[in-house]
Amino acid sequence: MSTQARNGAARRLLGLLAETAVHAGVGTQVGAVDLPIQRERHTGWPTIYGSGLKGVLRDEAEAGSWRDEEVKVVFGPKADPGERQEERRAGVLAISDARVLLFPVRAAGMAFAWITCPLALARLARDAEHAGVPAPPSVSEAPEAGKQALVVPGWPGRERGAFVEEFVYDATPSPELETLGRWIARRLMPDRPTYAYWLEHLPRALALLHDDDFSDFTRHATEIVTRVRLKDEGKTVDPGALWTEEHLPSDTLLYAVVAAWRSSEAAPESVRTPQAVMGRLGDLVQARSVIQIGGKETVGRGFVALRLAGGGDGKTQ
Repeated sequence: MSTQARNGAARRLLGLLAETAVHAGVGTQVGAVDLPIQRERHTGWPTIYGSGLKGVLRDEAEAGSWRDEEVKVVFGPKADPGERQEERRAGVLAISDARVLLFPVRAAGMAFAWITCPLALARLARDAEHAGVPAPPSVSEAPEAGKQALVVPGWPGRERGAFVEEFVYDATPSPELETLGRWIARRLMPDRPTYAYWLEHLPRALALLHDDDFSDFTRHATEIVTRVRLKDEGKTVDPGALWTEEHLPSDTLLYAVVAAWRSSEAAPESVRTPQAVMGRLGDLVQARSVIQIGGKETVGRGFVALRLAGGGDGKTQ
């Protein structure tokens, strides 16, 4: 019996591909960057908090064809200051923080490449098991820190090394890595015709680095943008209105785990069982395939394409 069947939950993986730079921020901080992005405390890797994802999906459901009662059951009722604590109830849908899986970098011989690391792949294997998704192909070899990169066999110029950003790594071809790239493309990348190029590019442009090297890139190769505010008169810079913002680069691939539990018998039949909730979520992802996450939306930031995978429905396996 599966884990999902034992605890009465249904789980899926939600793939998130950044179509533009994303600023899921944590507010103003004292440091080199005034407005940094959200990061995991223990690894320092970029993340997008699950509370933000859930709020955006709720807004999309409300803007779509969902009935008010369906929204309340799945996402929970909106906070009411006059409601007593014992009367409050949570929604039946839970969404984890989004984990970074593939990080885009400049690479010689191609427009850009994606990098990942053993720790990110180990997390993916664990989360895929929880979500009922077939296990991702394993990569048996581990790269050496600061020196080696495992690359797909067709990596351009690998005989001279893998040129990633300003670093050069010894390039070791790995057919397992190409197989893994196809697995990720089929399950976590958007599956619409307009993404055909990216689905083909991923298995040809994937490199596996040591955990430490991956951490360095995700800390120091994000986009830092300097912004100013201009005066209405004269269009000169307003004194003191100069700041920097950090953004997760476009083409970053993240994923989150979503889980649904059974609601009460009084709930609408369309969202009463975990499978029904996931069905409604799948419809939402298909209908609202690109959402906006984080701030700076008026300057084109935060557009993310979605893909829901798992559950043995035959469509996402």
